[in-house]
Amino acid sequence: MNILENQILYQCEYCKKSFITKQGAKNHEEKYCYLSPIPKRKWLEKVKSCEHEWETKLSPMAGEEHLLEPDYDYCIHCSVTEMELRKLLNA
Repeated sequence: MNILENQILYQCEYCKKSFITKQGAKNHEEKYCYLSPIPKRKWLEKVKSCEHEWETKLSPMAGEEHLLEPDYDYCIHCSVTEMELRKLLNA
């Protein structure tokens, strides 16, 4: 492990993760931070503007892995499930 002395560190406002570059911290906040409202807002806009085309997710049956059974429906464009969409519309 390298210990850097006299370095400026930038920190995410939401999760307090440290970064060496300002651009890295900004990029993290806008795209990857799970506590940041920015990616959540972008995802909500994408879901609300999507014309949902549903597909059924198939999962293997317990004990019969070669057979598949329907599990849940999801949109092939925005990957939202029907349950998530109902929660978003009711909220």
